[in-house]
Amino acid sequence: MDLQLCVRDPAEAAWAVRAGAAGVEVMSAAPEVIRAVVARLRLLRDGVVIGAGIGPLAAPTLSAVRLRLLRVADCGVDRVRVPVPARPSSVLLLTQLGQLAREGVPVTPMLRVPLDRGDGAAWAQRLSLVSRQGFASVLLDARGVDAQGATLWQQPVLSPRLRSALDGLQRMGTQVGLMAAPCRADLPQLLRWHSDEAVIDCGQDDPREGRVLDPYQFDQWVAALRGHRAAGVAGAAA
Repeated sequence: MDLQLCVRDPAEAAWAVRAGAAGVEVMSAAPEVIRAVVARLRLLRDGVVIGAGIGPLAAPTLSAVRLRLLRVADCGVDRVRVPVPARPSSVLLLTQLGQLAREGVPVTPMLRVPLDRGDGAAWAQRLSLVSRQGFASVLLDARGVDAQGATLWQQPVLSPRLRSALDGLQRMGTQVGLMAAPCRADLPQLLRWHSDEAVIDCGQDDPREGRVLDPYQFDQWVAALRGHRAAGVAGAAA
């Protein structure tokens, strides 16, 4: 499993990559920030995966999503995150995104793990559609907690469903990432998911500024990445 970090600017991105991150997800939707991150990381190391999202839209119509997606893709990223809402209109959105993916646009749909444990049918339908669209990668967003306060990616009741989703998509050749907001001590449990990558969100919610980075968590995950990379090198040498 590759470990990646969510970052806000070129300095954080460089910090994460030097610590051993296989890639970063830029949490700013501003094109100038995304381009700056891309320029910085391309000089540091080959093969770093750089992702960015389209950001919130006042009117998330299909045409608006397409325009924003292409604008972010032009910044030189390897993939563009597009949140897929859990509603009927997501079928049309996923179909259009799949067409763009087949045209070579590096689109990565991001599906939120359902908060409602009874949402199995709709969840399975969206994942089935994703598997048929030919995306190179998909992110399962498991941040947050359910109505009972249980962390999504740690819920035993969701494990079989997520495990089945991971297996099915990976069999189709789609790279699957699990986006989570764990603590450093959760790393062993996170690795047991056997997803292709774990995208670590070190941020916290601020009512005035939205999602902002938690410096302490970021420091902790930089240390964890160094330990993970050192363990991998030692294992390969053995």
